[in-house]
Amino acid sequence: TVTSSLGSVNAGSLGSFGGSSQIYPAGHGGAVTLSGKTGVTVLGVDSYGGAVMDGDYDTAHGGNGGEVTITSSDGAVSVGNVQTFGGDSPSFGGGTGGAVTLSGKLGVTALNIATYGGANTVEEEYLANGGDGGDVTITASSGAVSTGNIRTFGGNSVSMGGGNGGAVVVSANGDVSVGNVFTHGGSNLNDNYQDADGGDGGDVSITSTLGSISGSVGVGGGSISSYGGNSHSRDGGHGGSVRMSAQGSILLNAIRTIGGDNASHGSGSGGFGGDVSLSSNSGGISLLAGGGGIRTWGGYGHN
Repeated sequence: TVTSSLGSVNAGSLGSFGGSSQIYPAGHGGAVTLSGKTGVTVLGVDSYGGAVMDGDYDTAHGGNGGEVTITSSDGAVSVGNVQTFGGDSPSFGGGTGGAVTLSGKLGVTALNIATYGGANTVEEEYLANGGDGGDVTITASSGAVSTGNIRTFGGNSVSMGGGNGGAVVVSANGDVSVGNVFTHGGSNLNDNYQDADGGDGGDVSITSTLGSISGSVGVGGGSISSYGGNSHSRDGGHGGSVRMSAQGSILLNAIRTIGGDNASHGSGSGGFGGDVSLSSNSGGISLLAGGGGIRTWGGYGHN
């Protein structure tokens, strides 16, 4: 934790890594918290949970990725890539990806943000889920927001259910420019367990109180997707809702919210696609030609 009560915080690349383990639970990545009254600038942040190496122990959970919180009460926040990953485990559940919170009164600029749940990687009797991806929250109460790609993925599991993708919430007083936004549930990859669903994709909410919403041109952005994970033993996960509201225009590439499939020969339902809501008080709403438009689909099921 680094705090400047009256000034700014400037840092290079920061990392916090949990140790791996042969037979015991792996270590967690530590939380990273930066707060500067007049601003925060950091080149990048990584927080990784450790992995488990041996598949014979039923308490050996993958380590969690740490939470990343960067705030400025009076200034702006500028950060490079942010990554927080849960560790994999062959014997028990994957670790969770940490939540990412970026808040700057005068604006937030970020490169790519990724928070992934770890996977359960070996079929075992312990019925272990994939880890959940963390939530991503970005706020600029008096400024604009500009980001690269945002990804929050649940981990897959070969023993039990896939992890859930996290929610993505972006809110600014000014313009919002985002890259591609992905929130995907992990998949269940095993036919042998009858109570293992695919994970759900998270909800996406983007709001500009006085400005417009658009895709970041430099990263070919503006595609929003929330996918439920597939299941080889029961129901596919659900796609999350996508809601956008702006004072001005909304210009995007495509929107997808799609339920996961039941991908086995057994019985199971496909997941639901989520709701989509786009609202502009005084501007137009456009999706680029060739981007595929808006698609909200349910997944395939089997009787």
